[in-house]
This record gives sequence, structure tokens and C-alpha cells, in this order.
Amino acid sequence: MISKENDILLTQNLGKLSEALENRPEFIRVHRSFIVNLKHVEQIRELHLHIGSKQIPLSKSSKDELMSRLRKI
Repeated sequence: MISKENDILLTQNLGKLSEALENRPEFIRVHRSFIVNLKHVEQIRELHLHIGSKQIPLSKSSKDELMSRLRKI
């Protein structure tokens, strides 16, 4: 898990974490290895996004859903 302050190692499967966050629309899986809180996304590029100083990969398949959810916030 990456936060603005530090990185935290999670032992939970990301798929299970994604399921647990289904009712929290501010969280979205943007890559097979990353779930982000949309409220903290600062910049979106073609293949990555930025949260603070962190650059996170963005899969092509999740970009449309990401943009749709950001419009709703």
C-alpha cells in the first residue's frame, strides 16, 4: 500500500482487497498491482498516474473506468 507518507506491505491478496472495497467508489484497481483512492490522484498520463511524488502504472483497460469515476467525484 502506498500513502503520501510511506509505503506499507500488505499480505492480503489484491483481488480480495478489491472485493472488500467494492462499496467504496473512491477506490479503483488501475493495474494488476495497484488500487488507488481517486481522491488523491493528482495527474493522469497515458500510461500512469501520480499521487504525490509516486508514479503508478495505469492499464489501458482500466483508464476508461478511471476517467468515468473521476467525472462523478
